[in-house]
Amino acid sequence: MKDLLAGIGAREPRAKIALIVLIIAVASTAGVLTYSVLSSDHPELELVRGDLTVKGSIAQEGVEADEYAGVATLTYELSGSDIEWRVLDLDDTAFVRDIGGGYSERGYTTASNGRTLTIDEPGRYSVRLYVDGDLDRSGTAVLDGPVDRTFSWKQTLASGSSHSYSVSVRYMYSDYLGYCQDDVVRHQNEDSDARFVVIDDTIRMLESALEAEYREVRGSAAVIGGQDYADYLLSFVQCCISYPDPISSADGGYVLDTEEGSGDMFLHGEWERWSYPLETIHTGYGDCEDTAFLAASLFSAAGYGAAIATIPNHMVTAVVLADFTPHSAVTGLELAEKRVTSTGENLFFCETTTDLAVPCGYVTKEVLDGIDALDSVTMVVP
Repeated sequence: MKDLLAGIGAREPRAKIALIVLIIAVASTAGVLTYSVLSSDHPELELVRGDLTVKGSIAQEGVEADEYAGVATLTYELSGSDIEWRVLDLDDTAFVRDIGGGYSERGYTTASNGRTLTIDEPGRYSVRLYVDGDLDRSGTAVLDGPVDRTFSWKQTLASGSSHSYSVSVRYMYSDYLGYCQDDVVRHQNEDSDARFVVIDDTIRMLESALEAEYREVRGSAAVIGGQDYADYLLSFVQCCISYPDPISSADGGYVLDTEEGSGDMFLHGEWERWSYPLETIHTGYGDCEDTAFLAASLFSAAGYGAAIATIPNHMVTAVVLADFTPHSAVTGLELAEKRVTSTGENLFFCETTTDLAVPCGYVTKEVLDGIDALDSVTMVVP
């Protein structure tokens, strides 16, 4: 086994990335769907009013656009007695759960039955304007502005005691949109997986908020940088990011399929699509790759060595811990640890897709079997 397999520079989707990425050897232990948006007769038209950008035929003369103090309006000024605005939030899940238990593509909803459409939440919207029952205009409206996300969760320790936490983070919608529109290949390819492990201003602010909350709740017992704090960071990802419903096609529709389905299909309308950490924070959803990237980013921002590894049908993250005390109270899971042959550091692998707080180093037997077969991981050095 080679001690150092390769050195790779992480691709920079944004200028604020600050990572060193290495692929290192470790010593082993025991159908695409898209939103159907009506094409515009004037796709080149663009209208900018403050933080509002309008594109398509709704940007042509006859619709007045305005934005003030974070509230945007589109007003139809031509003749017509029956005016209807229909909107599709392009940042929402691609599918919705039906009453009967199946799933269907998210559709447009009526946002206004008057001449004016009001948008008061930063976001990206597909807009259709109907006049006297006929489709008159269509296009997109993007409203920039600050986005606030608050996450609350409970971490139950191996000792049986539990702590409740709540953290908030603020970022600009345009920062999130920049990641959404990055043209990087959104699945595994010849590039390093760590191109999605990003430490930007939002991740730094989130980790700082997490540290402040940890100190506030844990008081004098709070020790930053050790095993307990790593467990705490992992619990945030596990408990605050929801796994999207895995769905697959069946009998001309879509159904829940926990064995073969795709959560990315439910979330993005694509069978496979990897997301940057800020995308995962914004939507509150993420499958194994997305949550592994987020956890690795937070570990690295907090000063830990971290890694991600792809095993059959799954991705996990790992954290370097100098001292580790096994949790005797953890049952039904296996300890997953590997030694980095080039540095002698110990990596403890983490499951990020559980909705309960599971400590670092503990995975199912099936996941452990995949980890045992690894001969390399992608290491992220803070």
